[in-house]
Amino acid sequence: MAGFDLPVKLRRGLGKGNIVPAEELAQRLKPYDGDGDGALTRGELARFLEESHVGGPWFTGMLAATLWKLAENRFQKAVESIQADALGRVLNFVMARAPGPERRYVLSPEAINGYEPLRTLEGGDPYSSKQAPLVNAPAAAPTAPGVPARPRASAPGPRPEPSRAAPSPAARAVVRRPGPRPRT
Repeated sequence: MAGFDLPVKLRRGLGKGNIVPAEELAQRLKPYDGDGDGALTRGELARFLEESHVGGPWFTGMLAATLWKLAENRFQKAVESIQADALGRVLNFVMARAPGPERRYVLSPEAINGYEPLRTLEGGDPYSSKQAPLVNAPAAAPTAPGVPARPRASAPGPRPEPSRAAPSPAARAVVRRPGPRPRT
């Protein structure tokens, strides 16, 4: 699946590849204001984005819902509508962001199954400082003063075989495979 970059998608849909000024976006949003109060509801914003070819009905609805959740979290109350000028500034701000870096990864069965970290195609020595960082490398967890740090997971590679000691008679009685019980 191709990567998703919201600023690029907004620039393509709203500005034909260019960043649209906030004032122009606000003017484009005003015809979608159903009650004429200068503010758009979530459905009206989704309809504007869909008719501007930003995405389909599902995507534009999800984008509008995400924007509404952010506004409700910011103001700590339910938001019924947002002013067209404010929506124009938000869309302009998102459009102006630089696109994310294109990342391509070396996929191996071990990396896909999580036995080794994903590595980017920049290649070279895996332990070189010039290579891009590992994608799913575990981060060191901070510890409280006086608490010993937990041992880190071992480096990727072959795992040691578990010991094959015979289980105790008590363990044999408790541990069994799932399925029907044997007849006695």
